[in-house]
Amino acid sequence: MRSIEDVRNDISAIDVKIRDLFIERLNLIQEIKEIKIATSYPFVDSRREEEMKNTYTKDLSCYKSEYLELFNKILEISKKTYK
Repeated sequence: MRSIEDVRNDISAIDVKIRDLFIERLNLIQEIKEIKIATSYPFVDSRREEEMKNTYTKDLSCYKSEYLELFNKILEISKKTYK
């Protein structure tokens, strides 16, 4: 059995990766915002959001509702960058 410190270290490493990917995602959202402004594309695309949710959860056998909760929060934060 691994020690609690080893497991916590693994969790911390994952948390740093999540943080870095989240920042990268928000930077890409800014790029999309500029494209949408330039092309008069609607800021919110509900169809795309549903497609992403369905695609990202179709192969989840566990933690599906937890993942959807997290993903919905990510979308909520992402939409705030449009304002």
